[in-house]
Amino acid sequence: MLVVGNDYITVPPQSPAAIVTSDCTSTCTRSLFSGDIYITSAISFLQELGTGQEITIYRQGSVATDHINITFADSDAARMMTFQNPILVQPGDVIKTRCRYNSLDIHTTTFNSEANPGAPWESCRAYLRFYPAQHAAPSPTCVSWKSLLTCDPETEGGCTAAERLKFEHQNVVRTQAYTTITTSCLPFGPCTSECRAAITEVQAREPCMASSDSWLRLKATSLITSTFGQSLLANLAGCDLDLYIDSEAAAAEERDREAASRSQLLRRKVVCSKGTQPSVVALPMSVGLLAIFILLTLARI
Repeated sequence: MLVVGNDYITVPPQSPAAIVTSDCTSTCTRSLFSGDIYITSAISFLQELGTGQEITIYRQGSVATDHINITFADSDAARMMTFQNPILVQPGDVIKTRCRYNSLDIHTTTFNSEANPGAPWESCRAYLRFYPAQHAAPSPTCVSWKSLLTCDPETEGGCTAAERLKFEHQNVVRTQAYTTITTSCLPFGPCTSECRAAITEVQAREPCMASSDSWLRLKATSLITSTFGQSLLANLAGCDLDLYIDSEAAAAEERDREAASRSQLLRRKVVCSKGTQPSVVALPMSVGLLAIFILLTLARI
């Protein structure tokens, strides 16, 4: 079976239509399949809050087939679909997964099973049965963690499994990142200039700390689970929010700056326009005085 979906789940409370999405990229399908495959059935794996799942195949930017839409009437509903006409997937296609949830009766955020062990949890996966098996890698899996996919190195930005292993358990204390940060940053202390500089230096050197998604995964899957990792997080706490600003927030700030700049430029144009009015009015007045002077001169003659 081909497994698709997203293992990073955050379903907000009291939401009638929360959405979690995932893209199995063209790079992944090229690496997973050596030839065309045909999907014969789909099994949706969502928990109690799940209300439906859509799987859409894109080929060269356009929808290649009718999407697979599994809607759950209730928690006991059958969550499997079979297809009389198997759905074609080619190497290079993009497989988009969209999971829907209803959390109207829930008053806390629901995560995946690893994020909060023992608490109610959710999932966003689908298991797709296909043929021929010889066109696929063994146990093909294309499940993302936020935007990160192990089958697409570009999404990981160098934060491979080997890089993440450096931060597992006691391994973390042997990294230069641990030494640099614990030397320059106080546990739960303020975000000092030297702490900020140390983290910026480490970000440039460590691919797993370079992007917000990679850093979030490293925290959730490696650092939080060990005493040494928690120690590193304590030293990072003061500057963490400052240095890992969400890209949308940064883009919003840039838009605000551009809007302010345009507004200031417009005000300058208005001021300049008002400043030129007296000279425009002064011209006819000067012409009028000249005419009076000429008339008086002619009268004397």
